[in-house]
Amino acid sequence: MESWYALELNGLGSFKKMVSKVQITYENLSIKYGSPYDMGVYSKKNTETDTVVFYFTPAAKPLAEKLGGVECEAPTKDGLELTVGPESCLKFFPLED
Repeated sequence: MESWYALELNGLGSFKKMVSKVQITYENLSIKYGSPYDMGVYSKKNTETDTVVFYFTPAAKPLAEKLGGVECEAPTKDGLELTVGPESCLKFFPLED
């Protein structure tokens, strides 16, 4: 199974800035790679610690590397929100609830 990638940020202000970077970089790489159906970026917010983690699917590895993401375990579905990519992207990855 291929690896996922994560990028953790502190604070919602950092999150909002990074969303713009993720979207622009995704668009550029999506064109380069032909809009892969399994290339997506998700986010999960933790209000208790005021952190946000971006999770990059294995196909989004070039995007993760460009933005400083590191290899990680696949996230759980609970609280995972699509940031950029196809709506159907998650159906290609068997994530736990």
